[in-house]
Amino acid sequence: MPTFKAGTQEWSKQTRIRNAAKRAPLVYPGPVGELLANELDAWADLAFLWVDGKSGRRMAAVVEDVLRPR
Repeated sequence: MPTFKAGTQEWSKQTRIRNAAKRAPLVYPGPVGELLANELDAWADLAFLWVDGKSGRRMAAVVEDVLRPR
């Protein structure tokens, strides 16, 4: 797992994705939340490969949805 220097853009993305992974089971209880948490954790591990393609945009939308105040 890569580690990023605090305060960098990569670190900020990784932290945001990890926060979404922790919150996903609360927002989406059951298997869906567990699946989202696992997928988001995997994306956080690969944050250095974050791309602007369809997958990157979709995952960014998932992160925003999970972190949105309810």
